[in-house]
Amino acid sequence: LILFNNELEGPVHSLHIANIDELEYLGLSGNKFSGSIAHQIGNIPSLEYLYLDNNRFTGTLPTKLGLLSNLKSFNLDNNEIFGRLPSEIGNMVDLEYLSVRGNSLSGDIPSEVGTMQSLVTMNLATNFFSGQLPEEIGALDNLKHLYLFQNKIEGTIPDLIGTMAKLKVLFLSSNKITGFPAEVSGIADTLTELYLSDNKITGSIPASVCDLTNLEVLFLDSNFFTGEIPECLGANLDNLRQLYMFGNQLEGFIPQNLQNLKQLTALGLEDNEFVGDVSQGICRLTDDQNGVLSELWADCGGSTPEVSCDCCDTCCPGPNC
Repeated sequence: LILFNNELEGPVHSLHIANIDELEYLGLSGNKFSGSIAHQIGNIPSLEYLYLDNNRFTGTLPTKLGLLSNLKSFNLDNNEIFGRLPSEIGNMVDLEYLSVRGNSLSGDIPSEVGTMQSLVTMNLATNFFSGQLPEEIGALDNLKHLYLFQNKIEGTIPDLIGTMAKLKVLFLSSNKITGFPAEVSGIADTLTELYLSDNKITGSIPASVCDLTNLEVLFLDSNFFTGEIPECLGANLDNLRQLYMFGNQLEGFIPQNLQNLKQLTALGLEDNEFVGDVSQGICRLTDDQNGVLSELWADCGGSTPEVSCDCCDTCCPGPNC
């Protein structure tokens, strides 16, 4: 049953839908359906694909969702669902795609998600989840994409996250994260995107970040990092396309070996405590013949610039900062 992108509205009578024999696909995305998700939705054991995103559903998630043991894909993005993510969701052992982004779900992420061994993508972003990340997430051997940005998750990232051999994207921006795993050997060859912006991470940039040799995107901005930029960033991460470190308390000289990052298109260094020059080697990356760097930000503005930069397209402080 596919009713995508219409102007349908009102409650969905799950009792009637449950009477459709052997229903495998229920697609109601992009309408104006409202009301709660009735518990009778759990009475459709044949259901494999459930798309309720971009509607106006309210209320809490029924625990009987856990009865949908054959479900492979569940999208509830951009509704008005609140309350907790029920622990019974761990019974969906065949689920490959779970997305509840853009609701008002809260409380801890249940540890039972660690039993969902088929998950490839989990998106719980833009909610109000709190507490620490359950270490059981690290048991999801098939997970490739983990989106948890814009929540209230706190504490350190569990060490088991660093063992997830298929993980490609880890998006944890805009939380209250305070630490990163010291051992990342499991994700060293697979992780391509790491977003840690707008958290509460302190101390030096972890050396383990330099072990992520296939990283293409690294966001470390808006934290409380101190010390110098580790030389290993420029030595090891030659696949980087975007590197943002602005809004920290980093200091010292900007390493010249960042010039080794030939794929870099964006480098954000502003709002730190660096001194000295942005090297000519880094500047050469802005030349079409030598690199593809098109966005270079540094603290080279104001009446007493902290950094000298001949090639920055944006100098801070300034009108575009």
